[in-house]
Amino acid sequence: MSVTFSPADLKRMESAAEALLTPLAHERVDDWRRTVTRTIKRALDCDGAMFTLVPSFEPGADASFSEDGLEFEWRLAPPPVDVVVFDEEQFAGMQAACRSSEGLGVVVVTRDRGGVQPFDEKALAMLRLLQPALAVGIEMRQRFARRRAEFYRVLDAMREGLMLVEASGRVLHETPAIARLLADEWERDRVRTAMLACARSLTEVRRAYGAEVRTAQHRYRIRGCYAGEELAGSSTVLVAIDRVGPIPTPDDTALKLRFGLTPREIQVTRLLAAGRRNDDVAASLQISPHTARRHTERVLAKLGASSRAAVGALLRGT
Repeated sequence: MSVTFSPADLKRMESAAEALLTPLAHERVDDWRRTVTRTIKRALDCDGAMFTLVPSFEPGADASFSEDGLEFEWRLAPPPVDVVVFDEEQFAGMQAACRSSEGLGVVVVTRDRGGVQPFDEKALAMLRLLQPALAVGIEMRQRFARRRAEFYRVLDAMREGLMLVEASGRVLHETPAIARLLADEWERDRVRTAMLACARSLTEVRRAYGAEVRTAQHRYRIRGCYAGEELAGSSTVLVAIDRVGPIPTPDDTALKLRFGLTPREIQVTRLLAAGRRNDDVAASLQISPHTARRHTERVLAKLGASSRAAVGALLRGT
C-alpha cells in the first residue's frame, strides 16, 4: 500500500528527524527527550508521547520521560528488539538497540480517537522512516555517556581536587579529593563558592584563571581552565583546588603584647578564628556558655572586631 506525504508532513518529519539526530546539542538527556517527544507528537498528530532509554545514559535521569503521563499509563511489554515499529491498539511506537553495547531506545506515541483505529498507514510509515534516526541518536548519546564516564574516572584518580562546571553553573562532576580536602574546613561553603565564582569568570572570558582563598585554618590555591563543549553539549570549565598550607598566625606573646589578651582570652581568640561558636568554645574549654559568651565579648572588644567571623581575618592580617 503506497503512502503519500504532503509538504507539511515532510516538514514535520524533517523537524522530528533533526531532533532525533542531535542528542549532543542538549546539556541533559531529558532536554533531548523533551525535544524529541514534542516534535514527534507534531509530526504524527498525537496526544501523547514517551521516550524510554535503557540505560538512561545520565545519572539521576529516569529510564522513561514523558510530559503527558504515559510512563504511568503504558503497561505494554516491549516487543522483540527486531521489531522496529509496532502498533498496539491505542499505542504505536518505534525502537532501536545500540549497536556498540547493550542499550535500547523506545519512543511510544498515543492517540485518543474515540475507539477509532488511532494510527493509519501514514503514521506507521512515518515511524518507519524516523526509526533509523532514533537508532543513530541513541548510539551517539550512548557513546557520549561512556566517554564522559571514562573521563570522570580519570579525574577521580587524580590527587588534586577537581570540579567540572557547565555554563549554567551546574556542577557536572566533583572528585572525591575535594571532600577529603575540605573535610576539616569550617569555611568549606565559602571555599566552594570561590570555586564556582572561578567557573563563572572562566565561562565569560575563557582564559586561565588563578586565585587564592584564605580561611581561618588554611590557604587554598584555585585554578581553572576552559574545557570546551564536548563534555556536556555546552561550555564547561574545569576548576582545580589544592591546599597551599596553613596560614601563619601570631604566637601567644604577640597576641598578648598587641591586644592585651589574657591566656584564657588567647585560647578563646584561637577558637573564634577557627570558626567556633560560643557553644563550641564552652565545650572546648570546659566552661559554661555564659562564661564563654563573656570571654567572647571581651575578646571582640580588645581586638576591635565587629563579629566572631572577623577574628580570623584580623589574625591573618596581623
